[in-house]
Amino acid sequence: MESNQMMPGSKWTKHVAVYQSEFLRRYLPDTSLYSEEQLQHYVMRYGVAFVKPTVGGGGHNIFRIQRVTDGRFVVNMRKERRVYTRLSEVHQWIESIAPGKRFLIQNAIDLANWQNRPVDVRVVTQINEKGDWEVTGVLAKLAGANMAVTNVAAGGSVHRMKDYLRGLGYDEETVRAKRNELQEVAVAIARHLRTIYANAIYGFDIGMDTAGHFWLIEANTVPDLTAFKLYRKREHQRMMALWRVNGAINSKALRMLRDRQKRQMAQRRGKQT
Repeated sequence: MESNQMMPGSKWTKHVAVYQSEFLRRYLPDTSLYSEEQLQHYVMRYGVAFVKPTVGGGGHNIFRIQRVTDGRFVVNMRKERRVYTRLSEVHQWIESIAPGKRFLIQNAIDLANWQNRPVDVRVVTQINEKGDWEVTGVLAKLAGANMAVTNVAAGGSVHRMKDYLRGLGYDEETVRAKRNELQEVAVAIARHLRTIYANAIYGFDIGMDTAGHFWLIEANTVPDLTAFKLYRKREHQRMMALWRVNGAINSKALRMLRDRQKRQMAQRRGKQT
């Protein structure tokens, strides 16, 4: 039975929701709520980990922590790069950037980089006129120079999925197969979430590792469609048609997002005074 509940904005809540499906767990990076102890565990186990706010977007306050061969730790946050000798110092910097903010930590995926830069894929899924999930848009996001995140707001650029796959050396048959597989994964996640939440649109950020396996990096309940409007006009037209089909549900989700953004701005202003 479908729920009337709208999915919260928390990345942790979304991770837990997808994790409930035994089938979908294979597409989830190892993820936990952040603490200094978990920072120690993830970095020492995986070598590279990401720390990101449970609520937020645009690539803000995302830290990439890497243990290098000399025992030091290199931390990237947007275009800032710092080197520390102890993880306790890394933790102190994270806490100082966003005091009181809740974070989660994930192992870093060994992404199949293109042009020597990280890439992930934005897949938009929406409930269509027949009441089923439809993939209405796919684009590859290439990280900006010297950036660890692919967000367009942080200097990333958008490209066709097939150009990304071709750039990795895949032949045309494999390109079609990987595109189909990607869409099947996205629809499976959306269908599972529909059994819990009432949302009618998701924007999934999905990474592909060097072995060709897909990983769900993030699920967005009110995805930004600007890149599609600018570069994929036909896809954007279909998105807006289905947005109107599910207008009441989408409007509720949008109000929730704006209310949350207002609260966050008020909190930031309160900390500055």
